[in-house]
Amino acid sequence: MSYFKSKAIILKKIKYGEKESIYSIFSYDFWRIDVIKKKSSKEKPIDVWYDISFELHSSTNLKISRISNIKILQEFNPSGKDFDSIHDYLSLLSHILKKTEKNAPIYEIYVLLHALLKTNISTEKILLSKLKLWQILWELRTDSSDETLSKVLGYIGTHSSKDCLRLTGLSSEHCKKLEDLMSD
Repeated sequence: MSYFKSKAIILKKIKYGEKESIYSIFSYDFWRIDVIKKKSSKEKPIDVWYDISFELHSSTNLKISRISNIKILQEFNPSGKDFDSIHDYLSLLSHILKKTEKNAPIYEIYVLLHALLKTNISTEKILLSKLKLWQILWELRTDSSDETLSKVLGYIGTHSSKDCLRLTGLSSEHCKKLEDLMSD
């Protein structure tokens, strides 16, 4: 059996029996993988959107890897967040689950999620995260006749996730147009 250490963001949690849960996680080192964890009275429970460090136990006879020695690096705290922000954040996680293949080497997605957790999560920050995600996955349309939108899209395409999340002051009209680019 092999042991590996890594960090990850939890995308999805499914209860599996009385004492175990299956998690879909996005890891810096292993990308999107499914893992199983036993409940432990010594460890704090983990949930969706937590940023964790962990040990991965893999074996050739296991269909799914186990994780243990989990340390919570950062929790997602929904208090003080409006419904739209929470909904948008959940749709971002859903898109990652749907559009990324297991074990696809896209470490930039972990970097994006980690950077988002470090900010004051708002609808605008989630929109910028979605734009960066679409750009990473080659789904973002970059053509726009609007000069401001063209500049934002150019910036998203050429800068890091952390830098993209520093953008502020987008008008509600521009936010709506950017959302429309992702829904076409």
